[in-house]
Amino acid sequence: MIVRASLASALGLLGRREEALAELRVAIALDPRFPRTRRELALQLLALGRTDEALAEARELARLAPDNLPALAVLGLCLGRAGHADEARALLKRLDGEPGKPFISSLELARIAAGLLDREHTIRYLERALDAREGFLPFIGGDDEFAFLHHDARYLAIIQKIGIGAARGAPPASIGGH
Repeated sequence: MIVRASLASALGLLGRREEALAELRVAIALDPRFPRTRRELALQLLALGRTDEALAEARELARLAPDNLPALAVLGLCLGRAGHADEARALLKRLDGEPGKPFISSLELARIAAGLLDREHTIRYLERALDAREGFLPFIGGDDEFAFLHHDARYLAIIQKIGIGAARGAPPASIGGH
């Protein structure tokens, strides 16, 4: 399943999202409980503007993996983009405000804030992720949910500090074959 999810992610980066969806649907038919595949499906659907489908997939993902932070982050992202701001904010508050919890990725919290198109909170969480040297931070250049920040000087400073992409935080041109 991980190979199909990775292939779908690469196809999405190349703009071949319908092909990515096809790969993900095959993978889900083989193993409907594998969280990464459902997470990728929700993200691809969201990138295609199919917000209601993305939210339905994210809700199913959260039902199957209720303690999985990346699953909950994608749910929050989809909730925000689908106009369920109160529910997204409540999820963000719950995840960010639970004392005594083990490490909570600021990058995943940034995804929820990005779903709300909340520039200030998204930047704050990304800065916290940078300070914590979170391992997946270098991949934000290819993450569609942060596209609304591409002209924000603070986002560009984060991109520069982690050394990815060009001026807009995009993946290197060689990935798309240009």
